Amino acid sequence: QIQIISEIEFASKFTDATIIGVTGSNGKTTTTTIIYEILKSENTDVDIAGNIGISFASKVAASNTKNYVLELSSFQLDGIEKFNSHIAILTNITPDHLDRYEYDFDNYVASKFRITKNQDETDYLIYDADDKAINTWLKDHKTKAKLVPFSIEKELEYGAYLKDHTIIINIH
Repeated sequence: QIQIISEIEFASKFTDATIIGVTGSNGKTTTTTIIYEILKSENTDVDIAGNIGISFASKVAASNTKNYVLELSSFQLDGIEKFNSHIAILTNITPDHLDRYEYDFDNYVASKFRITKNQDETDYLIYDADDKAINTWLKDHKTKAKLVPFSIEKELEYGAYLKDHTIIINIH
């Protein structure tokens, strides 16, 4: 009768820090590291944790950091109840770890979208607008977060896209 939660859920109960959570099948580590390095270069009080480096719980126990960039695996997201990323980033979703999800790709997709579970209207979901699985899920489900798409294949009226090797960002 004891609830099992992820380490991410546990640690989040002990911090008021703003969290940027990064998940997806590929590119999590690179995206998490780039965001962390950009914020650090701007002298932001930030640390990096999750599925990368030292655990989130260890970081929270050791400091009062105001911002965290977390790499989040589907395994970590499966064990959340109240955890919230103010900014959630979903890089892509391709079949992975299906043995853990009854060999059902939809179950794996739902696991990745748990990153949006506790988001509200003040939060953001940045997502790959070129990814079929992400677009299908968003069409069939509602999320409260503000949606910010990114694309390398097409121009977007709102969000970010690649044009002539230049990143264009339209977020009015």
